[in-house]
Amino acid sequence: MNGFEQVSSGWRRNSAALVLCAMVPGYLGYVGMVQAQAQTQAQTWPVKPIQIIVPFEPGGATDITGRMIGERLQKYLGQPGIILYKPGAGTVIGTEFGVKAAPDGYTILLNTGTMVKTALLRQASRQPVPYDLQRDLAPIAIYYTQPELLMVHPSMAVNSVKELVAFAKANPGKLRYGSTGVGSVPHLTTEFISGTTGITLTHIPYKGGGPAMTALVRGEIDMMSLGIQSVAPQVKAGKARAIAITSRERSPAFPDIATLSEQGLGDVDLQNWYALFAPARTPRNAIDRMYGALTQITSEPEFVEKLKSNGGTTVLIPGERVRTIIEQDMKIWSKVIASSNIQMD
Repeated sequence: MNGFEQVSSGWRRNSAALVLCAMVPGYLGYVGMVQAQAQTQAQTWPVKPIQIIVPFEPGGATDITGRMIGERLQKYLGQPGIILYKPGAGTVIGTEFGVKAAPDGYTILLNTGTMVKTALLRQASRQPVPYDLQRDLAPIAIYYTQPELLMVHPSMAVNSVKELVAFAKANPGKLRYGSTGVGSVPHLTTEFISGTTGITLTHIPYKGGGPAMTALVRGEIDMMSLGIQSVAPQVKAGKARAIAITSRERSPAFPDIATLSEQGLGDVDLQNWYALFAPARTPRNAIDRMYGALTQITSEPEFVEKLKSNGGTTVLIPGERVRTIIEQDMKIWSKVIASSNIQMD
């Protein structure tokens, strides 16, 4: 269709609309009523409880922070947040449920950086990803970040990344590291460190952080990277030695542990982030009101201290910035997955 035909077509449609307005009594009044109703619904949101989808098993940091947010929504929005667990497939099950929910503001997805890694791994393994993270979700905000600790067994004469690299190069392939499964955050983080420093390690996956940490304490593996919340007690008890932290800045919980950046791995920040998302096409008003409630929640001293005790940091990063972070994560982890040739089972 050329430009003239496009203009002509548009004129015909507009003419038809004018004829309809003239022929149907009350047409304009009806349109105005529908618009007014939509505006009223947006202004009164929410009028019922808000469902928060958690794509993990109960008990972890995602569940804890989700319940803390849900309990406080009553105070700031007048409606409670109800947790609905949808674990499985590396967050795919819960994420798909959230993506396909009605875009009315009453279903919110709580997810972490794991969802980016899982999507990339499935693509690399030629497995379907039933959504597009950038197209099908509307980010509300990142509200929490939690670093990992890179640890070694206490019997190893290693106290820094530099010493770890020297040991690994003197003993190629002999160092065994654990993770919480193929493609998990600990797996990819350690592969990032391995690839950046040029060392060769042997990967031993476990079914969860508990079994992996037990293996490290027993000396069945030599090293591991795991979320600070999960390992803080063992590190403080001397059952594992932390030699680096994956955040850009040191943690108040472990101020003596240097970051990866401080130890020569470049300007990296490999923390896991926690965020709220709405399905795409959710009304802007609902997203803005949820963001406003999150602003107030993350300002509460009790909320901040609770998350701080878990080893992480309360933040508030708005939706558009979250999109940029997801793009950056995709670039980082797609390179790690490709260079390490990681495939999902």
